[in-house]
Amino acid sequence: MTPANEDPRYLRKARLISLAFLAAPLVYIGILVIVHLSGTVSVELDNGTLNLFTVVLLVLGAFSLIQGFLFPRRVIRMARNRAPTNADQSIYGAQILRYACFEAISIYGLMLGILGSKLPILVPFFVVSLVAMVATFPNEDRWRSMRTEFNQAGTGTH
Repeated sequence: MTPANEDPRYLRKARLISLAFLAAPLVYIGILVIVHLSGTVSVELDNGTLNLFTVVLLVLGAFSLIQGFLFPRRVIRMARNRAPTNADQSIYGAQILRYACFEAISIYGLMLGILGSKLPILVPFFVVSLVAMVATFPNEDRWRSMRTEFNQAGTGTH
């Protein structure tokens, strides 16, 4: 039995969208396998330029990872400063933003792969992306915890 302020549909939707986001890095890996097995690299860069792109995308990846872990807490903090809203809907939105940040990491790996980076450089992008998604996959305990924090922040109690 769920309390009146809980809407289990949002958890189901969050799980579904999370699975879709989880599939994206696997698709990107498939694209890279096809590209590299066929021997076609769309763009060839000199090593210096490729190294610069790699460093920039590593920094962006680290930023995306940090942001992905911070989004739900930001939503809770913002709840203190606005009119009462549906906790489940807000947490669902935060989950989408979180997974978009985690997916961005794998997109950076895809970009480097298309630019001709070697496997040892690409693998960490995909591993970090997938591990972050699996580690934050919405389950009932996480969802309930976030809802409690949201409701406490919205009422000003701690």
